[in-house]
Amino acid sequence: MKLSTDRIQQALNQFDQLTSVVPDNDPKAGELEEVFGKHTFFLDGDGLEIIEPVIGEEAGLIQDELGQVIRLAMWNDAARTTLAARRAQVTGVVVVFPTSNNFS
Repeated sequence: MKLSTDRIQQALNQFDQLTSVVPDNDPKAGELEEVFGKHTFFLDGDGLEIIEPVIGEEAGLIQDELGQVIRLAMWNDAARTTLAARRAQVTGVVVVFPTSNNFS
């Protein structure tokens, strides 16, 4: 999923391992979207991640205020210059996105 600027900052603030975001205007962002779909892409020491909504236990409801970090690719070399795609892996890290109005 594509995240707003506020949600990107909230994710970066909560999960120190997410070290940077691939900007939308970066040529690599277009290549990543072709392979993985339209997402906000994060890079860290392990590789390439996205954040997907947490699906609730009841009736498949999406909980907008929770996102899980999914690893899509790992660094292919020690210099961290190339990525190797892999099967998507749920990392177990959950990011909380506080809502501005809890009474809507």
